[in-house]
Amino acid sequence: MDLQKAFKACHSSTAPVTVFVVDQVYPLLFFSHLLRHQHNDANQVIYLDVAQCKEQEVKAQLETSFLGMQRTYWLGALHQLNKKKAQDLLVYLHGYHGPNRVLAAVSDELIKPYQKKVGVIEMIAVPTHITRGIFVQLFSYFVREPNSMDKRYIEQLYMRTDKINLDVACVLMHYLQVMGSKAQGFFAHWLDQLVVPETSLFKLSQYFFAQQKTTFLKKWHDIKDEYPEQFWISFWSEQLWRASFYYQAMQKRDIAQAKKIGYRLPFSFLQKDYKLHNSDNLKKAHQWLYELDVSLKNGGDPIGLDIFFLRFFAQAID
Repeated sequence: MDLQKAFKACHSSTAPVTVFVVDQVYPLLFFSHLLRHQHNDANQVIYLDVAQCKEQEVKAQLETSFLGMQRTYWLGALHQLNKKKAQDLLVYLHGYHGPNRVLAAVSDELIKPYQKKVGVIEMIAVPTHITRGIFVQLFSYFVREPNSMDKRYIEQLYMRTDKINLDVACVLMHYLQVMGSKAQGFFAHWLDQLVVPETSLFKLSQYFFAQQKTTFLKKWHDIKDEYPEQFWISFWSEQLWRASFYYQAMQKRDIAQAKKIGYRLPFSFLQKDYKLHNSDNLKKAHQWLYELDVSLKNGGDPIGLDIFFLRFFAQAID
């Protein structure tokens, strides 16, 4: 990722339109930091909710200047809109010659047809995972120029992994600011709960929602002891919460909303495995975990998680 170009896009780019090219997973926290940082400057970024506005309303806003001043508009993640609306907006932005500057995020798949076309769109690739060098640049931009202690902490982070998820990196930057004398405890007990082996968790979730009981239980047995019960309850609660609302959105054919809520769910669930479930059972499963969490905080038996999975596969959650 060319961070200098990303920062310049918000501050002083001369390009009429800049799109940040991302994977299907939208790094919400990174963009939140990037755009909030801009609010320290006179030329603030204005959020334009293109999901709620009609196309003509969007165009009218982008083509109007305020007292002759240039404004910067953020359109959000275009690939989370329905496909036709997203494509229509990209066609419009490709030939945009209005008085303002426009920023947006878009998936690499959606922007691919425009990558070799001559137009006004500047494209900046945003990776899902970042290296140590990019982390240092982020820290310098969002926090401060790293001192010797900061550099030591960052070095410790990357002794565990070559790359860190971009949004997780944004969380870690804030931890590094406040650790102080508790740094060693953080690295010993908390780091591995933040820098999670995402591939393993993704597979585990995929088997769970695909009702692949045998494969899931084997994988669960292999990794369950790597994290405490509270981590697993938090993880599965989020998965079930998202799954329930994704199912409801798909039933209503609200594809845009489904894409937003489907973040962090396995691809196979988004494509077909959601049909194996229903909203009521997913909500009941989520409630079951909530009650298990209360029980554990009051000295309950952690074997409750294993019971939960067996009852879920037997469709006996109530």
